[in-house]
Amino acid sequence: DDVFIEFNGKSARDRASRGQQRLSALALDAALAQHAADQYGYPILFMADDFLSDLDQEAIGAAWEILNAVTVQRLVAVLATDPTDSGWCRAIL
Repeated sequence: DDVFIEFNGKSARDRASRGQQRLSALALDAALAQHAADQYGYPILFMADDFLSDLDQEAIGAAWEILNAVTVQRLVAVLATDPTDSGWCRAIL
């Protein structure tokens, strides 16, 4: 089934920025993983790969909050723009 997301009655595809679209998709996927774990009791592994691209600093913070809110096991892959800067990564345990 297709899912259509709207912001104020307008299609997210037409109205939202690419970053907003990615953040919306992350939130929806995380919610689905959490629902499946809660509903069926199966151990769930939620994998997020390169989800920070196209996100500004505020949206990156929101993305980490989404990932910290789910209680399923998470596997996150991100590309650091500066590998010497440990601030790009936050603990998700």
